[in-house]
Amino acid sequence: MQNKIKNSKDRRLGIVALATIILISAIILEIGLVTAFIVYTLNNVNYGSRLSGEALLAAKSGIDDVFLRLSRNKDFFSYYPLTYSIAVGSRTAYISATIISSGVQIVSEGVAFNKHRKLQVIFDVDPTTGIVKIVSQKELGF
Repeated sequence: MQNKIKNSKDRRLGIVALATIILISAIILEIGLVTAFIVYTLNNVNYGSRLSGEALLAAKSGIDDVFLRLSRNKDFFSYYPLTYSIAVGSRTAYISATIISSGVQIVSEGVAFNKHRKLQVIFDVDPTTGIVKIVSQKELGF
């Protein structure tokens, strides 16, 4: 009789231990999954921010390219197309120019994978000296 009581207690303790182990394992698994999700999300945010910065630098490079071309030849846009693109490393800048009354309006769109940044600059080109000045500069939103 003593043996049956002892086996009954052992079984109950075994069932409680099994349930406790399963509960603790589920909690550890949940903590691991949440941690993996947080790391994945932070990694994507960091990568997107870096790509956005690279797109902005590509757009700035496009503006600098136009500035150099205008500085060398004040009639640059009368001989060349008003839209063109340049490669900036593995990124691209798409440049479009519009001749306006106060000078030349340049819109440069930098593209880095799926991130786009646009800059607009208005240059004033002196017709006699060919000196190029920046009249306004701003970032255009999407």
